[in-house]
Amino acid sequence: LDDGGEAAFPVVSIVRPDGRTAWAGIGWPGALGVVTGINAHGIAVMVDPARTADVRPTRTARPVALLVRTILEQATTLDDAIKLIEGTPTLGTAVIVVVDGTSGRWVQVERTPNKAITERNPKQPAIGDVLTTHALSGDPENDRASRILSTKGRVERAAKLVRAPLADVAAMAAVLRDRKALDEGPRPPGHR
Repeated sequence: LDDGGEAAFPVVSIVRPDGRTAWAGIGWPGALGVVTGINAHGIAVMVDPARTADVRPTRTARPVALLVRTILEQATTLDDAIKLIEGTPTLGTAVIVVVDGTSGRWVQVERTPNKAITERNPKQPAIGDVLTTHALSGDPENDRASRILSTKGRVERAAKLVRAPLADVAAMAAVLRDRKALDEGPRPPGHR
């Protein structure tokens, strides 16, 4: 928690909605949606916002965080979650990871307002805020982000660190706080 500064006060919500599936999520005070959560059926969802050129102001699309809340409240299987993501136009763009805790299977869905590309066998064991599927990697905003952001190096480093099973939560936290480059050297000055 000390990594986020004084303004970062995470809130853990445990929600039992009437007629829906119970879920828990991590967010911030006043958040209506979810960016990281798990439901009573073991369906876990994580979101990493991304950039694309097809994001347009509209009143009909759903914010990604509200879509994730719907997934947690309604999905009982991985396929249920995928169907909800693919069938819901979103207001923004994001890489959405859905994990079935029962089977250990997981998918990566790149969701833009107009497209949803699902990878059932993701190439990397880590994701970032740049779209990587062939259908979306050439988007001009995404291409620009892939060239100027440090995402590729961070994802490659994280993928290297999680190749073997992690021993505990502390080991996972160490991966998230890792500040080294892929070659074990320090990252360049000014690197976030």
